[in-house]
Amino acid sequence: MREFGGKEGFLGQQYLRLYRWAELIPLNQAYEIHVYNPQLFLFAADGFGDAFAFVFGTETVVKIPLIPIPKDKADIIAHGFEAFLNVLAASGPPPEVDPDGVGLELHLIQPLCCGGDFTIPDNRVMVPPAKHAELARFWNKAYYDQLERSEGNSS
Repeated sequence: MREFGGKEGFLGQQYLRLYRWAELIPLNQAYEIHVYNPQLFLFAADGFGDAFAFVFGTETVVKIPLIPIPKDKADIIAHGFEAFLNVLAASGPPPEVDPDGVGLELHLIQPLCCGGDFTIPDNRVMVPPAKHAELARFWNKAYYDQLERSEGNSS
């Protein structure tokens, strides 16, 4: 991470933004990962609303959506950082990079978990990572507040 952080682009078929070493704690605080899934530590994003994280106490690398951040599940990608990079590199030849998207994160104005549709162009906007974290905090709180109210009404 110290050597490669702060870079982004395709690694195989997967777009990858590796955050700088100094950005990791602020990144995790900005997304409030400790609130929703404290066993994870974010270190990278895919530019399309998902993040890569280490599972504390292991070398496991997982991929999770940032809206909503799942509380108890994640897709295991690899066991170890080098294995993670190898999995991505082996996924096939990289597509062309859209220079307009470099440094930005895709945000769905109405997220999928709230009835949004990815296929509607007017529902998609590219935003800087700090703005994406702000939007993710809002939507995660709204999602889990609604879930809590729904569970409270069903008991």
